[in-house]
Amino acid sequence: MLEATEGKISARERLLDAAEAAVLAKGFAATSIDELLAETGVSKSGFFYHFKDKGALAKAILERYLERDRELLDQMFSRRSRRDGDARLASA
Repeated sequence: MLEATEGKISARERLLDAAEAAVLAKGFAATSIDELLAETGVSKSGFFYHFKDKGALAKAILERYLERDRELLDQMFSRRSRRDGDARLASA
């Protein structure tokens, strides 16, 4: 059962990766579901298992992008906080 779950996660990530690259290269309207399926080897039913429609795919791409930015910003601010804390300790 775990392998099936990992496979589904992998298929979803492959679809998101392919969709993100295609959208950046030629735009959302020019990116087709069939093209993504051909590139990733995911079946049409596999696509619709993960995404209700092309709009849901777009939303997932955006959410993933925002999560990556959030993680990057958290890392930047935590480094700055540590650096500011070290500076306050050194001046005390």
